[in-house]
Amino acid sequence: MPPSSSLPLTLLCLAVVQSFALQSTLFADSSIAMASYGTRGTTIFRSAFVRSFVGGGGRLTRRATHNNRSNTQHLFRSSSSFPLHLSSSTMRSSSSSTSSPEESANGVKEQREWSNYEKLVRKLYMTNLFNPVKLGLENMDKLHKSIGSPMDQPDISVIHIAGSNGKGSVALKTANTLRLADYKVGLFVSPHISSFRERIQINGEPLSEAQVEKYLKEIYDICEEQEIPATFFEVTTALAFRAFAQEGVEVVVLETGLGGRLDATNVIKHPALSIITSIGLEHTRILGDTVELIALEKGGIIKEGRPVLVGNNVPFETLKQCAEEKKASQIYQCEDLLGPEEEQIMIEGKETFEDYDAENS
Repeated sequence: MPPSSSLPLTLLCLAVVQSFALQSTLFADSSIAMASYGTRGTTIFRSAFVRSFVGGGGRLTRRATHNNRSNTQHLFRSSSSFPLHLSSSTMRSSSSSTSSPEESANGVKEQREWSNYEKLVRKLYMTNLFNPVKLGLENMDKLHKSIGSPMDQPDISVIHIAGSNGKGSVALKTANTLRLADYKVGLFVSPHISSFRERIQINGEPLSEAQVEKYLKEIYDICEEQEIPATFFEVTTALAFRAFAQEGVEVVVLETGLGGRLDATNVIKHPALSIITSIGLEHTRILGDTVELIALEKGGIIKEGRPVLVGNNVPFETLKQCAEEKKASQIYQCEDLLGPEEEQIMIEGKETFEDYDAENS
């Protein structure tokens, strides 16, 4: 297995370009037709740019890094006493029971005790009632440092993804590509569809209930001891970071929640690659009312000395200037990796794949 502390630029390019493009069983929702194809060690490169990194050069090597107080204390007490002395009538009416109805064989609903996992997750869902969301990284910086700053360690490479559309698909496909290249991959995405555990996956499998119970309790304990009024997303992000570090993940594919500059995921200091998929008008009251202003917020994930890849539907000049100001090592567009548009074809035998989702390139 390749060293976990570094990822070949070729592999990163392959993973991300497949994320933007590949139409196959594993990688549906393609954005642009592929010019490179890879499985476990077999890669066909049609771009001279990508081919130039095959061999000994072109490696991206990670560098080691040199409210209310009373409500917070109530919220982060031991989960065994859930619902944690929440005293308002509203909270009592919605959450005071520690059991849930379950229909028996004869159709009669019976009460069963919630598991510790269920208690912890219900507690998490109520977090923002006591710790309102506010933009900024202060809470997350404290949380990340308290768990040892795992996303800044040299043995974990991070791919950080932002964008108005497509970032979830790009994250999933990138994680699958890297997993097929024999990396142990952590994936953090949001929101979930049917289970909270979908947000945090390792090699395609959601965390188990036992893992969530273990690591989430650790995060709660830290918040209580250090009086950190963390929000739902901050606690969830810290949970993912903790789990990935403790479970020996080599590569983390990290999707932002909202924007980028002030997103909880943006506490990482040295991503192997930052990606901005597309820019559109969204959350304008928070991010700005033009695509240029929104691009600058998304561009907040660009880091000094690290490369960034952007999709086609972005204000490129704005992001290019942002990358230069942040002293990024390089800014790439898809054509830099794929070659001219007319050559953007993935070849597997005689089969070719066409672009059917250009809008979300």
